[in-house]
Amino acid sequence: MDFDSFLRSYERQPVQMYPNNVASNPIVSVNVVTYNHVKYIKQCLDGILMQEVDFEYEILLGDDESSDGTREICIKYAEKYPEKIRLFLHSRENNIGIGGQPTGRFNFIYNLFHARGKYIALCEGDDYWTDENKLQKQVEVLINNPNISICHHWHSYLIKKNGDCRVTGAPKLGHGYLNREIATVREIFQNKLRIKSRTMMIRRSAICPLPK
Repeated sequence: MDFDSFLRSYERQPVQMYPNNVASNPIVSVNVVTYNHVKYIKQCLDGILMQEVDFEYEILLGDDESSDGTREICIKYAEKYPEKIRLFLHSRENNIGIGGQPTGRFNFIYNLFHARGKYIALCEGDDYWTDENKLQKQVEVLINNPNISICHHWHSYLIKKNGDCRVTGAPKLGHGYLNREIATVREIFQNKLRIKSRTMMIRRSAICPLPK
């Protein structure tokens, strides 16, 4: 599916692109989809902006017409970091529903069509990164392993309950933890390896052009 076909099928209201000065040839495009994440979006964006890299990267930030103040925060960040953030302001009229439920599908795919990087990293608006070398490490993995299409890393959950915080880590052997560095697509589909979207970096050539 090309971009024009996508718009003809799903766009009801034009998407507004906020002004920016982002480089036209980044190595990595970070895909951020957000909707009503006012409690989390600052930490999400700060975790991306703190990345220490030796290459250019862009942040594709799509807001799905949030009503809780998220959109206003996104605009402030886009104005403060015009050399990094490409902000897309969406309308709820463009939302693609699945099973009668709203989704971030239009927002996500719109970002993918606008990605200019050789590699695409994912981080939704209510997630955040803690390692300032994350992007650098993953780019090096993909450069040094041309047979690999996707790389990922383990993650932690921060659970807050009754004023207490608890951090949980990687899954255990036999429950989504594969005791090897490389997995096949078949093994992933068999749920032998659980990959979280916020940990992924993908070769753009592996998913673009997008299939129907």
